[in-house]
Amino acid sequence: MFIQFIVFFFIFSSSAYAYVDPGTGSTLVSGVIGLMATIFFTIKSFIANFGRILARLTGQKIDATHREIILFTEDKRYWVIFKPLVEELLKRGKSCTLLTQDENDPCLIYAKEKNLNGFFIGKGNKGYHYLNFIQADLCIMSTPNLDVFQMKRSKGVKHYSYYPHSFDDLTGFTPFAFDSFDSIFAIGQFQVDALKKINDIKGIAHQQFYVTGYVYFDELEKKRKNLSEKNTDKQASLTLLISPSWGEHSALHRYGLELLKPLAEEGHHIIVRPHPQTLRNEKPLLDHLQEELSSYPKVRFDFDGDNLASMQKADLMISDFSGIVYEFAFIFGKPSIILEYDYNVNRYDALFTGEKPLGFEKLDEIGNVVSANQIKLLPQIIKKLDFNSKKEVILNMREIYYHNQGLAVEKTADAIEDILKELPKD
Repeated sequence: MFIQFIVFFFIFSSSAYAYVDPGTGSTLVSGVIGLMATIFFTIKSFIANFGRILARLTGQKIDATHREIILFTEDKRYWVIFKPLVEELLKRGKSCTLLTQDENDPCLIYAKEKNLNGFFIGKGNKGYHYLNFIQADLCIMSTPNLDVFQMKRSKGVKHYSYYPHSFDDLTGFTPFAFDSFDSIFAIGQFQVDALKKINDIKGIAHQQFYVTGYVYFDELEKKRKNLSEKNTDKQASLTLLISPSWGEHSALHRYGLELLKPLAEEGHHIIVRPHPQTLRNEKPLLDHLQEELSSYPKVRFDFDGDNLASMQKADLMISDFSGIVYEFAFIFGKPSIILEYDYNVNRYDALFTGEKPLGFEKLDEIGNVVSANQIKLLPQIIKKLDFNSKKEVILNMREIYYHNQGLAVEKTADAIEDILKELPKD
């Protein structure tokens, strides 16, 4: 964390009116970083040991049992990608332990039914503290920011692997989000290329990359094929799916009724599907929108955990910088209107290259990007939209970026077996 702070300091500090020659400057910077690194790792070691002592004094449990494979998920939403992987690993005779920070995670019921080790480890810092002392050959998680914030690498884990839960190149996450992982299971070569470019700049050479495909897309594809006919009924008017990301830069937060009311007044069927984090962190906003739109019978809010039925019903999606645009395009072959977003690379790992992640760069190819000053014109833009113009582009992009279609679970399990074979024996 301290080293990362130093990097941020050098990147974002304002200019000083002073001059140091390049040779001297390089020596000074190297010396400062070396000193800081020594201090950082000394403090980190002290904190780790102090944490163990404190845990014993407070009675907090530390799991000292060594596991073969630990799979950690922070939220029940991610069981959809973990369940197929666990089932494949069990078929191959692997021993799996499931850890979750969500007490309602279906993985706990599954673990009980299958006689596996499955534990709710606590929310927030309590759960992170538990993770900091686990013992395993391999820990697989879909949570980034290992060793960046509260979640530290445990000395008892030989290898950490990142398991993707969203479609994007990985430079679109917070700075340093993947630096401490030993391996990355990548959706496609585009993720590998983007992260390697940043790793070269940072001097990270230890990471292994496995192009496995995307389990989530594979599962969506299976479910789409099994959807009942009632979900494919077409409405006389267009059905619009409003499905943005969350936070202060998201479409619902920025535009709200300015976006929704004109569309409702056009008589369109509108499904507003907020991001799960909006439900948690922005409930007053949702309550306000629901109240203001309650008089429009064709407007409904979808809070279901599964988004597939809404995507099946929709003719057009309106979103912002959410990865769901790619789900809508690659699984259903349907177009989107994307509300323009002022992407600031300095908030993300992309700051090291200054390049936008692929998920942002390709939005205008799979959809129609609309600027902020065109929001009021959306009803007219939709009327003029050629819904077939993007179909061929979407199909081509699907083949390029969606690798190992239908085989992601098997490819991931293959990679896991390779990793376990290469690990040092005790």
